[in-house]
Amino acid sequence: FFEENGSDFTIVNAKGEGLLHACAKGGESPARTYGADRISQWLMEVQDLDPLAEDIESRSALDVATASGCTGILELFRR
Repeated sequence: FFEENGSDFTIVNAKGEGLLHACAKGGESPARTYGADRISQWLMEVQDLDPLAEDIESRSALDVATASGCTGILELFRR
């Protein structure tokens, strides 16, 4: 649906955080509710997003996942 309608998966906010950063954040984010690990895997494999891309504070999505305890995302890199 999103691809067919021209969605830009590389968009970042004013803090330089991309979709992978959003998935990696803790709390009650929509990504956490719907499976941040599966969404992140799809974004990396299908949309070719870089999990090492840094925000303006030099934090990658993996850094954010580590800090927020999002173990599902971290498990993607232990396989």
